[in-house]
Amino acid sequence: MREINLIAIRWVLHGFSLNPGEAIILFGAFHQVNNPSTLSFTESENLLGYRFKVESRSMFGVNPKFIAEEVSRRKEECINNVEVIEISKQCEKEKIEFHVEVHAGPNPKELALKAAKNFRATWVVLDRQMKRDKKYIMENLPCGISRMMHNNTIEQLRGPKSTKVTSETKDKSKSEDKIKVDEKDRQRSRKG
Repeated sequence: MREINLIAIRWVLHGFSLNPGEAIILFGAFHQVNNPSTLSFTESENLLGYRFKVESRSMFGVNPKFIAEEVSRRKEECINNVEVIEISKQCEKEKIEFHVEVHAGPNPKELALKAAKNFRATWVVLDRQMKRDKKYIMENLPCGISRMMHNNTIEQLRGPKSTKVTSETKDKSKSEDKIKVDEKDRQRSRKG
């Protein structure tokens, strides 16, 4: 697993006023695994391995058991990371839930999107590898979104989209609907 960059988690811990009972989830997604071969190159312990996409439709796909083992291994590796342990202890002290989730699938952006929706995320921090998926994520998630930059700073892309409905927005919505209906009536009368 590539090196874990926990700057985003520390940024959330220190930059947001989190309340007891709220949660931080470190979510990792991968779409390729090294599938080891049992043939050894020499008599030594060096094993041949091939990189496979995690895709169920592929004829040469990776064994699902191996994928589950790889997910478990990567999650354990993350949980046992010294910095993750420190963050977990800090969260525990502040009564903030801290979870590590690792998933495998053919499309990391879909995994991230699904996870954010399932967790009802209020804020998402994208890692550097997801910068090309920024537009897709922003179009499909209503929460606040930031991203890691190449220099380990965090750029806020946008705050959460407002979902509150006030009497003012209801009135505005009704007047917009009426304008649309009036325009349709005018178009019908022109055609008729």
